[in-house]
Amino acid sequence: MIVGATASVTSSATPAILVDVPRSPGSSIYDTVNVLGTVSGTGQSGITATSGTLSLSGNYYSNQQLALTVASGASVSGTTALALIQSAGNASGTVAATVDNAGVLTGTGGTALTGNVVSTANGYAASLASFTTINNRAGGSIVGGILGPVGMLTNAGSINGGGVSAVDTGSLSSSTTVTNVATGAIRSTSTGATISTGTGYQSITNAGIIANAGNGAALSGGLVVVTNQAGGRITSASATAIAASSALTLVNQGTIVGNVSTGNGASTVDSSAGTITGSVTFGSGSDTLIARYAGTRKLATGVTGTINAGGGFNTEMVAFTGNTSVTTPIDLDAGFQQLVFAPAAGITATLQSGFTTSSALILGGAGSVTNQAAIQSVNDGSDYSFNSVRLFANEGSITGGGSTNSYVVVDLH
Repeated sequence: MIVGATASVTSSATPAILVDVPRSPGSSIYDTVNVLGTVSGTGQSGITATSGTLSLSGNYYSNQQLALTVASGASVSGTTALALIQSAGNASGTVAATVDNAGVLTGTGGTALTGNVVSTANGYAASLASFTTINNRAGGSIVGGILGPVGMLTNAGSINGGGVSAVDTGSLSSSTTVTNVATGAIRSTSTGATISTGTGYQSITNAGIIANAGNGAALSGGLVVVTNQAGGRITSASATAIAASSALTLVNQGTIVGNVSTGNGASTVDSSAGTITGSVTFGSGSDTLIARYAGTRKLATGVTGTINAGGGFNTEMVAFTGNTSVTTPIDLDAGFQQLVFAPAAGITATLQSGFTTSSALILGGAGSVTNQAAIQSVNDGSDYSFNSVRLFANEGSITGGGSTNSYVVVDLH
């Protein structure tokens, strides 16, 4: 179906466009709707796609797939712009949509795209509706939240959930990948997170803005993987910017405003090239904090607030991205037991006179480490284990300490 550039489709009694195709059990049907003009539902959805009425009664699988394209200058509006719903009598039929938007999608009821259909017809909870991909192009605008499982979301325009989450994948655990490019803005003023995946997995790559001006976090999920690129901003007006209930892997080269918390799974936080204006709280897992050497005994973590290491056996890793001489003692942050030096490929970290550490030191990374200092294992059991660097050169001294339990390990792989 094509809605031409000068055409307008409106309705107040039913959805302006209804995709409801009867089907036989086991069938899959593919439909397309291309909007170049205006689609408007008054008190109704702009577009509704159903799982379809089956030709036979019973619990049979079927699938409806819709490809919606909204061109620049075009619009779809209604209580929801697009709703994916279950047809009566089709207990196991699924409905999925791809959305490619360069125009304006508006949900006057607060949700622009909804596909949160859960069925227990087979004795367990299953999601029957989903958005396979959503591509919101530069200049595209989604006014209202996205509710329901989302496989992949790419945003170069504006998504504003208003008082609800901009993206809420629903009550069932699911996996979501979000790429928000430099021109993209994903916002809400919600009590829930701006992007919420419940206990599910989310992978976020951000070079634009992800912000919550309400009481909720910016990002919340179970297993959370975030790459906040240079220039990217993840902010919350409340205390928490990022919350992971299971585990978090965070690489921050931009700006995060608000606290960061992980669950009890092994987590990694690297803000050595960015700034977290807030605190970082780890759980009981064995976690890793990546930092920079800044010429002083305290490592530069990029975290302005407190760092709570939680429980577990925790590692503080120093990332060297340029040739560096280490000339001072190194103190680990409280709660971290192991120090790792990890020069990048082609980079040399040189341990010079003045370098000492009271903790275990592991050398890793793909670069080189040169020792010009006098390193001595001490009675507390500290060790210097060289187990993965590509090249280690000793131009100083490495001496065993005064205890049979203290040792030096040089293991080059």
